Amino acid sequence: MADLRSDTRLSEAQPRTLGFLHLLKYMNSGRMAELIDEPEIKRAFTSGKTDSEIMEYFRGKRRKFLIGGEKIAEIDRRYFPIGRFHIKNIKEDVESRDYAYVNLNGGELYYVKKHSINGGSNLLKKILELPEDAKKNLFNLMSEGSADMERFGSKDIANILERKGLANVYSIRKPSLADIIVGEISSSLQSFATGKAVVSNIPVVEKRRIRKRIGKIKINKSYNLDNFLDTRIPESGFDPDKITYKPKDVVEVLARLLKRDVVYEDAVYLPYYKCRYVTEKGARYLTLISPKFRK
Repeated sequence: MADLRSDTRLSEAQPRTLGFLHLLKYMNSGRMAELIDEPEIKRAFTSGKTDSEIMEYFRGKRRKFLIGGEKIAEIDRRYFPIGRFHIKNIKEDVESRDYAYVNLNGGELYYVKKHSINGGSNLLKKILELPEDAKKNLFNLMSEGSADMERFGSKDIANILERKGLANVYSIRKPSLADIIVGEISSSLQSFATGKAVVSNIPVVEKRRIRKRIGKIKINKSYNLDNFLDTRIPESGFDPDKITYKPKDVVEVLARLLKRDVVYEDAVYLPYYKCRYVTEKGARYLTLISPKFRK
């Protein structure tokens, strides 16, 4: 069996080399971390499995059919770029040290449960994926809770938020205050003139409104990956995924979701393995995140 650590990818038939690790670089802007677009990543969580264990795991996940089955074409060794964000909370002059670790490629917010890394709620990912104009409208909606569609603006943006499950549009039927006053005065005058009771005919207006549908995220110690995982310098045998979400954008969304001050501190690589299975009909991919946990 080929050595997984000598090449970034492994084929059961023949190993393939994908080159060297390229660390992302940035211009240090006076330690203003929130302005960093491409952070330099100087450390990585340690992989928790040996080469043979990785191969055994993916072999055990192959799908078998009546005739034949899947074959492993290659196993790719990769790094997720993970941003580390300090969640500030000061109570009675004591600042808590909560941290959130966010995948800057996929938008997942990780936490640890039973010695495994979990992606948790996809709420953060949904908001990060929004177009800028939809994101701004959602932030306003998060502050106000709800708004008239006339004041909210674009129906297209409302549709985007509804499809994402971040808001819902609804109708209310009620007369305006002015209509109520005018109707009551009119019916009173008619009753006085005719001496008969007159029921006011107040027009009912249908209004469209939009309201937020945002769940809650509670950051606790299980979200602080550095409490659970060993780290080392990045290995050249792992290829890093590109950074899709800038740290400053993650800071803004986290701060609004948590209603706390959020500061980007640094980034760390999270190793994972991506296996490509092939059949005559096509290919299937399976990913394994398996860092080394502290004892």
